[in-house]
Amino acid sequence: MDLTKDQQNSLISILDEWVHSSRIIKNIPAQSCFVYYNEGRVHFNLRLLHEDYMLKFVFCNYRSYVNTLLDHIQPSLKRWLIRNNIDEYIFSFEFKSAGESTLKEIRIVLKGAFTQQDPGGYEKKYS
Repeated sequence: MDLTKDQQNSLISILDEWVHSSRIIKNIPAQSCFVYYNEGRVHFNLRLLHEDYMLKFVFCNYRSYVNTLLDHIQPSLKRWLIRNNIDEYIFSFEFKSAGESTLKEIRIVLKGAFTQQDPGGYEKKYS
């Protein structure tokens, strides 16, 4: 499902709220575009993070950092689904840092209370 412009804006708004309420905000320059929506996916511009933060948290284990970031934003993604009356959605993300770009997709499902692997290889997370 393609998102409408309003849905894209509300998704970025919710993720911006998460950024501004988390510790990461101290490591992003003011008035910068850390999270944005473009070409069907949410982009996180990790290149904007302060160099010391990048060295301490991102570069030491890039893959783990990206996965942890996705774990932390899942409650915000669930809120977005609820606000937009959507039961499930496959979110597509791109993380850009110095020299690296990582694509990730996660499926968020609002019904049920268990996890199962679907035939397409996506992990369904129920809550």
